[in-house]
Amino acid sequence: MRLLLTGASGHLGPYLVSDLQKDGHQVIALEHRRKQINTYQTVLGDVTKPGLGIADGELGQVDAIINGAGIISFNPKDHQLLNDVNIGGALNAAKLAE
Repeated sequence: MRLLLTGASGHLGPYLVSDLQKDGHQVIALEHRRKQINTYQTVLGDVTKPGLGIADGELGQVDAIINGAGIISFNPKDHQLLNDVNIGGALNAAKLAE
């Protein structure tokens, strides 16, 4: 399967990418900003944006979206960012999957 994965550069993402690739899946990772050389395909985007902020024609067809993006903070001033990434990101991923 051709899979889009958000959160690929987070704590669990690299393990998930590795396992998915071992199982024969093609992984396309959503990156917020280009910052590293990966062993998998990447696409630039932002989970807080509609369509995950992916430019038209950049992604192509995928069979599934795995939303692994998320942030943790106990600082009250991060409340909006937590909502934007954790809730808004999940909603944007689900809408893109429709």
